[in-house]
Amino acid sequence: MRNGADMARQPEMADWIQQAVMAAGDLFYDWDLTTDNIVWAGQGAQIFGEDPEPLKRGEKFLQRVNPEDIPLRLKSLSAHVSDNTPYDCEYRIRSDNGAFVWVHDRGSVIRAGNGMPQRLVGSLRLITARKNHEARLERMASFDELTGHLNHVRLREALDHAIEYNRRAEIPGAYLVIGVDKLSVINNTLGPEAGDAVLLAVGQRLDRVLRASDVIGRIGGDRF
Repeated sequence: MRNGADMARQPEMADWIQQAVMAAGDLFYDWDLTTDNIVWAGQGAQIFGEDPEPLKRGEKFLQRVNPEDIPLRLKSLSAHVSDNTPYDCEYRIRSDNGAFVWVHDRGSVIRAGNGMPQRLVGSLRLITARKNHEARLERMASFDELTGHLNHVRLREALDHAIEYNRRAEIPGAYLVIGVDKLSVINNTLGPEAGDAVLLAVGQRLDRVLRASDVIGRIGGDRF
């Protein structure tokens, strides 16, 4: 039984928790799995672009999840419910303007006395900026920034795979190196922007004449 001092601290504690929730920038939820009702608290506008209150049911929320990400979310949630694997999932949600944003969803199931899952409590954190940054880094590590073709590292990997495939299948293959003549003259007389334009045009022409099964990369400087 709580004493008077405990009861007096309850409003203050509730205010402190509410302030912490707002400061964190996360969106917290309490999902009743038996009724499919969801109670939200926190910064919903940052994620949905609107108040999440209209999304008071799990089925409504699911309609906002990117269809490509639903299997991953369901698999993670099922594993958590069945064997207490931590529920920790990243997926995309459609905001009210139609664009998809990335969220990091973490939660924990609360079970009834008979052990059946009753509620899921957790939080959503907006991670679109981080995912975009990771995508840019991944692209920089794999593709030539100017032409968008494979860089020399990824091209070498593709070549190794092609050689191994041709060896096992006993079929011939070809590796062709194309250089742009006098690119240095273009850079020195017309500027590096003109040289970049030439490289970009050559890459686009190669894209148009190569087959879908062919692989193209820029191995540096004036060479494809």
